[in-house]
Amino acid sequence: NLKTIFYMSNASNNIHLLRFNEYRHIFIGTEYFDRDAQVTKMLRAYDELCLTSQASIDKLSKQIDISDLTIKKIGKPQLKHLMIGKKDPNCFLYLFPTDDELFDLKILKSIINYISEKNFTISFVVPKNLKIFNKFLADFEKQLNEFSLIQGLNYKIYNELTDDLLISNQNIICDLYSYNQKFLASNSIVYIYKPNGISTEIVFKDKYISFDGFYSFSSADELMNILNNGDNMKETREKFCEYWIGKEPIFDIKLKEII
Repeated sequence: NLKTIFYMSNASNNIHLLRFNEYRHIFIGTEYFDRDAQVTKMLRAYDELCLTSQASIDKLSKQIDISDLTIKKIGKPQLKHLMIGKKDPNCFLYLFPTDDELFDLKILKSIINYISEKNFTISFVVPKNLKIFNKFLADFEKQLNEFSLIQGLNYKIYNELTDDLLISNQNIICDLYSYNQKFLASNSIVYIYKPNGISTEIVFKDKYISFDGFYSFSSADELMNILNNGDNMKETREKFCEYWIGKEPIFDIKLKEII
């Protein structure tokens, strides 16, 4: 009774199944196909391509001729739950880098002072695998807890990032390495720390990725200027989300339309 075969990868050994013309062959890729996967002409062998968004289509069109391919945009349904829910604009989420070479104490102190002065709330995510080479950062989580208490901060400390944190926090502060496309899907305002001297092209070599619509900073002063000037990129961010994740097809697509 087999009629249709779905493919999550574009592996070369797929050819063993693709030769059976009596079946319908549909490529659906993986969660990060639009960012990571290599594009090959073999994609033309499938009867249909189900891609996440316009970003996926554009990635293909730059490397192969897609004029005669059947393509459907389906978005990223696995991120749908992040797009639903009410956020608190006064809640911040701060992700510590996994390497203390990217850690800037001045930035952290500025953030804590800002949150304290505004009477906002903040959730810190201190990863369990935090690499500490600086002896002054020994027992870092304990120091963070004590300093936050002294400042009268309304805070919580977590050891891992969860979807619940993404859903409940309107503002996310992270660095290039800890950025996740889930942040975009969660409709959050994202502030990305990009230290001077670090090239985005090198960090994301061979990745199809962009940070349009996000705020980037390389110092505490830059971040404070951004925070004090308010959010003026909401519309850009929404267009960016549609382009990269395909928000519209996530809510509109029906399984029967694919099968």
